[in-house]
Amino acid sequence: PADFSCVELSRQFRLLEDLEGSHCHSHTKMDRKRSADEAQGAPLKKMKVDCKAIALQANCFPVTVGGDVEYWYEYTVNFEPVIGADATRLKRALLHSKSEILQPSLGFFLFTGTNLYSPELVAEPIVVDDATSRVGVKYTITITHTLNKIVTAELSQPMKALINTALRRRMFGELSMVDIRRLMFVRTPPGEKVFKHKSGQVTVLQGYSTAISDDYQAGLHLNIDVKSKVQHLSTLLTEMADIMQRHQANSEAACNAELEGRVFMTKYARRSYRIERVDFSKTPRHTFKRKNGTELTYLDYYRDTYSERITELDQPLVEVKTRKRRRTDRALEGQQPAQPEGADPEYEYLYFVPELLYLTGLSTEMRNDAQFKGMVNLDSKLSGTNRKAQIEKFVGSQLVPANNASETALAKAGVEIDKEMLKLNGFVFSEKIIYGDQKPQANVSAGDWQQDYYKHAPFRGVSLTHWLIVCPSTKMNVANDLNRLFRQAISKGLASIAMDDAEIISFVGDPHSPQSYINAVTPYLGFDPKPQIVLFIMPSKFENVYEEVKAFLGKQGIPQQAVLASTMESGGQPAKATKILAQMACKMGGALWKVENPYFQDAPTMVVGIDISPDTKKNKNVLGFCATLDPDFSSY
Repeated sequence: PADFSCVELSRQFRLLEDLEGSHCHSHTKMDRKRSADEAQGAPLKKMKVDCKAIALQANCFPVTVGGDVEYWYEYTVNFEPVIGADATRLKRALLHSKSEILQPSLGFFLFTGTNLYSPELVAEPIVVDDATSRVGVKYTITITHTLNKIVTAELSQPMKALINTALRRRMFGELSMVDIRRLMFVRTPPGEKVFKHKSGQVTVLQGYSTAISDDYQAGLHLNIDVKSKVQHLSTLLTEMADIMQRHQANSEAACNAELEGRVFMTKYARRSYRIERVDFSKTPRHTFKRKNGTELTYLDYYRDTYSERITELDQPLVEVKTRKRRRTDRALEGQQPAQPEGADPEYEYLYFVPELLYLTGLSTEMRNDAQFKGMVNLDSKLSGTNRKAQIEKFVGSQLVPANNASETALAKAGVEIDKEMLKLNGFVFSEKIIYGDQKPQANVSAGDWQQDYYKHAPFRGVSLTHWLIVCPSTKMNVANDLNRLFRQAISKGLASIAMDDAEIISFVGDPHSPQSYINAVTPYLGFDPKPQIVLFIMPSKFENVYEEVKAFLGKQGIPQQAVLASTMESGGQPAKATKILAQMACKMGGALWKVENPYFQDAPTMVVGIDISPDTKKNKNVLGFCATLDPDFSSY
């Protein structure tokens, strides 16, 4: 409508620098769809707001592009036989394998997966024969000038690829870091960072994530964050033997119960997978079919491919279930994924040898030990100050020091990375928070109200009178505990939520199959009224169960809440139950708090959030959108 004005409150909402004492003014000038009066030149309204300025730093390092390279010439790259558009890694590997032939004419070049860019102009086509892939396929490469030249500053995507590639090569090569699922970890010397627990020993791997962001206003930035991964020091085979020793009467069932859903990392390739189950009917002597159609035993495969000799020949194999995806030149773990009889055709199955695997993360027993968990967290969950210091030290003294290979490659492309974090101006506003008692409360937790809402009734409560808990029959104890803990949470703080006990629906089918949950809840969807919300308990973290059950209930217009059984079976159940109940209340239209007088509300206002996220697994983009529906900005 013509009288509807829209202000973006995120990156493009700018605050003026003219601070007056403890006040500042906000100016809604950026990206505004003006009303009819404003379109005719009426001045925009300023609002006086109580706030104070603070200096902020972000874990971003500005990247400047330019230097002596003014123009880049564009070339098309064709491969014979033809390589699919999604096989960028294979194409890049083939090009760089022939760099000694290409560099005399092209010099330093960038490849995007489709086009190649070089500061050198080569009018005649360049033909390279016998470029050989890792599996022995030979290709002919033809590079042809497209008659286009591009200003260096406009090469956003190629530059991002260049910077990522150069930095990752330095981290992987010169710094001898380990690549684990696109995160780079420091090789931990034996004996360092070891935490001992009665159930086993773990170490904390310290690493970094890197990414290049391209903000259309601020330009290119290198984003770096500190990451950590907890890895067990004993092999999975050793831990399985311990479980079976403790549960001799039903050792196989106990082994599966403790390990399903746990994540492991392979010793040889440092890749992580989630355990579907332990298959006691298979051993390393069994054969599997490779992508080329030949059959090979697991013993021979690991010996020939990774020089790993398996000593325990009768150990069971670990089964992993992965969603089917397109594959190019590289087969996952060298296996042709299996398809067991009666298995879901949308998924494929791989098998691993426990002797060559290490579990990651803390076990339930370790998590329940508050003292041990606290010691590990001190090393794996750094404070903001320590995180900043570690990132700056890594960037300034290790990642991009002068005269190393990555710096030289970037310099050739006119790229320079600032060694100081991005500095920003921020503001702290003095608005108070209103809870269910309608009394404004000062923001005593520096913007984090999770601790405060425990002490106050929600601003707008809900009534839970007909709702369901769906769970496997083996997790009935968790469902009953949740009913009890929810009543306890309401009596202690969340008083404006009225709740009757949920009707618990248990099933005896496969707890890892989405259809088991769907079949259990379907008979109740015809009731009038429909269930207000459905809480389903999963024995472990399986994304396909969560996604499909959520999609099914969403089509019925029924909110849903997922809870991992392991979450409620470890320590801190009352606090966890309070958080779960608060989430459910918000999904049903409740609100934990409201801001007393939002600084941007000088007229009836709707706050809108919108973003687009790429779903690489399904090869599509997903748009997310939400908006407030009430004057309090508490209903979405």
